[in-house]
Amino acid sequence: MKKLGWFLLALTGPLLGLSVTAQAKPTTKPQYTWVSSKKVRPYPTYFKLGQPKPMWNRAHTKKIHNLQNYPRTTWIVQRKVILQSPSKGRDTYYEVRSANKRVHGYVWHGNLSKGLNPNRVTAGTLAGPPGYAVDKRLIDAHLNQQLTSLFPGTVADKKLQVSANLLIPSLTMSDGVMNCLVYYFGEASEDILSFSANTKIAKSTNFLTAQRRQLGRALNQAGLTFNSFNRYRIGAYAYPKNHAKYGESVIYLLAPAAR
Repeated sequence: MKKLGWFLLALTGPLLGLSVTAQAKPTTKPQYTWVSSKKVRPYPTYFKLGQPKPMWNRAHTKKIHNLQNYPRTTWIVQRKVILQSPSKGRDTYYEVRSANKRVHGYVWHGNLSKGLNPNRVTAGTLAGPPGYAVDKRLIDAHLNQQLTSLFPGTVADKKLQVSANLLIPSLTMSDGVMNCLVYYFGEASEDILSFSANTKIAKSTNFLTAQRRQLGRALNQAGLTFNSFNRYRIGAYAYPKNHAKYGESVIYLLAPAAR
């Protein structure tokens, strides 16, 4: 009996320390499912600038693009898709591609507005910061050069000139002029001097004479002259002769030490 008892103890002893562990099945995140899909006659849409919004892959599992990074893109809707959300019910998405066919994905319908992107860049458009664009026919480089010639010793600056050329769209926005300058110059934008001629003139009036008179008056009020800006960087814009505001202009000046 003693031998049998010892045999049973030896047999069951190791078993007493065993425990059974059940392997938990990995949980998968609920997925969006396609409810319906319908091809549509392609039409243009665009994303209104605001908070970042995603473009998704087909399975709605990965954000592949941020619409905020495409401020001038026109998106062509190709398909209307109804997706079943795992928590929020059904919703409508558009399958879209960029007008140049380089980007493709799925976007929630509420993030797009119908029509061509108003900020799109065409061959005849000068584009600046997002939302800023002007028809190049409204830029007369010869008149701008005449304005610059009134300020001897100044140095033409590409960014100041672009900012000046974008005066028309800038004036349509709240703080548009300052925001445009901040975009290109950051904190240094606070050091930019601005002078303007605000009186329209007849097409028969000598342009340079009228500008010298108007801008000279503005400079005099600031205790300055045309000769006060040696080595300053300059940008200048004059409304062209075919514009209703012909005779009005703006000058931007930045001291050489400002960066």
